[in-house]
Amino acid sequence: MTERLLTSCFYDGFPNEFRFYVKDAEPAGLRHLVSRSEGRDDFAAGIPAGWTDSHLMALIAKSPFAIPGGRDATTYPPVEFSARVMGLPRLVSASEVEEAFNKKKPPAIQSP
Repeated sequence: MTERLLTSCFYDGFPNEFRFYVKDAEPAGLRHLVSRSEGRDDFAAGIPAGWTDSHLMALIAKSPFAIPGGRDATTYPPVEFSARVMGLPRLVSASEVEEAFNKKKPPAIQSP
């Protein structure tokens, strides 16, 4: 299986460049987006059928998400959010990430 470089970028809060590759379909027919950055394990997630490079670029362009919780807030690049936080084996659209992220935020405190 071959990979082609799609793009690279830097994210706030991460010291190293991220490189994104599209990995050809496996026998099951699912392509994968692979993310590589020095000092981090490679990350791969399934690309939904019908997604184009434009869909991938829209997701990559989102800012990292910091998930509040406990003593430490963990920050994830947008392409990792669906797997690491939502538990999905595939990518979700930028709007779905935003919607899920907003559900993870603690409720606002109402003034009396």
